Amino acid sequence: MKALLLIGGGHAHVTALRWLKQNPQPHLKISLLTPDYRSVYSGMVPGFVAGHFARKDVEIDLAGLCRDTGTAFIEDAASYLDVQQQYVTTAKGINIPYDLASIDVGIVSHPLTAPPIPDSIAAKPMACFLDSWETVRSAMHAPNIAIIGAGLGGVELALSVRHAMSSRFRAETKSVSLIERNTEILAQAAPSLGRQLRKKLVEAGIDLFEGTEPTAWQDNALQLSDGRSLKADHVFWVAGAAPYDWLSRSGLETEEGFPLTQASLQSVSHPNVFIAGDTARFADKPISRAGVYAVRQGPVLIRNLAAQAKGDPLENYNPQKDYMKLVTLGSRKALVEKWGITLSLPGLWALKRRIDEAFVRG
Repeated sequence: MKALLLIGGGHAHVTALRWLKQNPQPHLKISLLTPDYRSVYSGMVPGFVAGHFARKDVEIDLAGLCRDTGTAFIEDAASYLDVQQQYVTTAKGINIPYDLASIDVGIVSHPLTAPPIPDSIAAKPMACFLDSWETVRSAMHAPNIAIIGAGLGGVELALSVRHAMSSRFRAETKSVSLIERNTEILAQAAPSLGRQLRKKLVEAGIDLFEGTEPTAWQDNALQLSDGRSLKADHVFWVAGAAPYDWLSRSGLETEEGFPLTQASLQSVSHPNVFIAGDTARFADKPISRAGVYAVRQGPVLIRNLAAQAKGDPLENYNPQKDYMKLVTLGSRKALVEKWGITLSLPGLWALKRRIDEAFVRG
């Protein structure tokens, strides 16, 4: 029997464990190593921030999934990986040996070249962000909030923060600012989606700072590279994606600290280590960091791990060229975009909620 260690509780490992419920693998002794018994579902984070969902509504019970699949649950975090000796050291100092390992730990939202901003809050890891947001939301007075990074995630977060602040502090109007170093927000989005979301941001009174980036923070003011400054009691980092430090020290072949991954979700340098979700850097073609890709990697990942243990051929993960984007607008409204076409229709929020709640429930 081969020992399989799943490192991290990301979306790919969630769907892998759910696949195991219907497809037991008696030739594998499986353990899940993760610092929290819950996994935050990214698709519902904007709704949580806006105040539409309770914390429990957006979390998946990892410990329960492990019980259902006969997987050993280890509530701890990886701090060191030795791919030569094939063991992981946890934050508590425990060494866990493995025959096969799978890594799905996500990323940290913070550019490597970012200036030091005390008490800034990274959007990922998401569980830590939700902890921080609950503290911010419970403040006695409305804060000024700056969000760095105006991709789709930053825009959704800005609209959700504005909605939450307006609901919580009706008599006070403080700023929500969105900062993007590119010359325009949503540089990678479809033009039709970008136009509609820009309109929503303006209507919501969110201040846009484009073509600039933070250089310093002092006395609750964020200094920008173009000479402007803005009030910021809290700074949220959405831009940037940094890997966990222990990955670059593991001996895996990496690029910018991210393990290089084959289409089989296998490490290019160590065939008994697999990588999925935002942690993976695909060697043949780039894949955007979106939860839908990680969700669909899960079943392929676990089938390939089972096949590797038996010496059977592996299958390739083939990402879809595009996917339906249901974008939260802060209030109980949403837009949908696919193939460059963006629509605003009644019922999209309810549709998104049904899809998201179905995933969380499993």
